[in-house]
Amino acid sequence: MNFSDRLIELRSERGLTQQKFGDLLNITRSTIASYEKENREPKYDILITIAKFFNVSIDYLLGYTNIRSYNNPTPFTSTLSEKQDKLLDLFDSLNESNQGALIERATMLLEDQEKQDIDSGIYKKNA
Repeated sequence: MNFSDRLIELRSERGLTQQKFGDLLNITRSTIASYEKENREPKYDILITIAKFFNVSIDYLLGYTNIRSYNNPTPFTSTLSEKQDKLLDLFDSLNESNQGALIERATMLLEDQEKQDIDSGIYKKNA
């Protein structure tokens, strides 16, 4: 099974027309049709969006495996704390514009913290 077959299968399982699916992802119906007819391949960002939409792995979407998603932990052990992991999940849930806004806000918070630490004598910024 290839990408085209998987896309048709997944879209049909959800009862979505090409038009409705395209509308949900902000992609034209003709683009969806061209993917399904193997006339065009999606860019990586669209491929990721489609995989997330259907809650499947990219390997499944491309036909490399019949396992829809990987619910098992990754083979490496995460070194992130619970708070760091939560922050990463929240960040990934934001759109690109809000991710940028969050980075700007976090930078401002860090600068404020450094100023407070310098003022209190806790931290001396390296020159």
